[in-house]
Amino acid sequence: MITDKETNFVYFSGLLPKRHSAFFKELTVILKLKGIKYRLLPFTNDIWCRDYMPIQTAENSFVQFKYDPGYLHGSKKDRATISDTGKVCEAIGIKPVISDIKIDGGNIVRSKTKVIMIERIFRENPYYPKNRLLRKLKALLKAKQIIVIPECPCDPFGHADGMIRFMDGVKDEETVLVNDFSGESARFFSKFHQALSRQGLFPMLLPYTAYRNKGYNAAGIYINYLQVGKTVMYPTYGLKEDALAHKVFTKYFGTNVIPIRSNEIAKKGGGLNCVSWNIRK
Repeated sequence: MITDKETNFVYFSGLLPKRHSAFFKELTVILKLKGIKYRLLPFTNDIWCRDYMPIQTAENSFVQFKYDPGYLHGSKKDRATISDTGKVCEAIGIKPVISDIKIDGGNIVRSKTKVIMIERIFRENPYYPKNRLLRKLKALLKAKQIIVIPECPCDPFGHADGMIRFMDGVKDEETVLVNDFSGESARFFSKFHQALSRQGLFPMLLPYTAYRNKGYNAAGIYINYLQVGKTVMYPTYGLKEDALAHKVFTKYFGTNVIPIRSNEIAKKGGGLNCVSWNIRK
């Protein structure tokens, strides 16, 4: 698969600069400074393009999963936010392999040969026996291993990219950055770390305070960063934990890290990875 470190181009929904102009302006200033090319996606119905755009498995190969999450079934207004991905992909000249498996792109965290997903994939695809579903996902994503982890109690969306990320090139795809879930329930904390241990993953902690929030607010989740090539753009929120997050990011990514104040999109329930779709061109 194409890892974040191998990407060199990033897309955003055409709605992002309209709905969050100040945030988008700051983001694009950084992209231009770093020489990272970007483009807006047409025909999108919400800003969270990570979830509905396809997964890149090779430079000219993409897999389009079915985007029809249960959390958008509550009302006609919610369902109206589901984009026609076929129309979007056609507009930018991409012809992905189409899969009937229902999964959000935010629930696919990948390294070169491994994929991490939240166990919600089983509930979203009840017509597939678990083993068959995992085998099919491995084949589609060209992955050697699919790792399934428990769902965070405070996340209504069930996305792995709000919990864990692989660190490119570190200890043979075994080192992962994870939220410090010590503030969550002891039962979940134990279950989560046991799942990592069983799969031979070594966690490095990032600060995490979202359990203190009400509603969908994602402030305090630092793991939802955007990496394009060597550049890592991570969210800050005006919290005291921002300083600790900076120390962790600079420790593992060096001087290639740039903070971006992200409260504006966090209030809507997402972060930098959620509003972006980075690929290799």
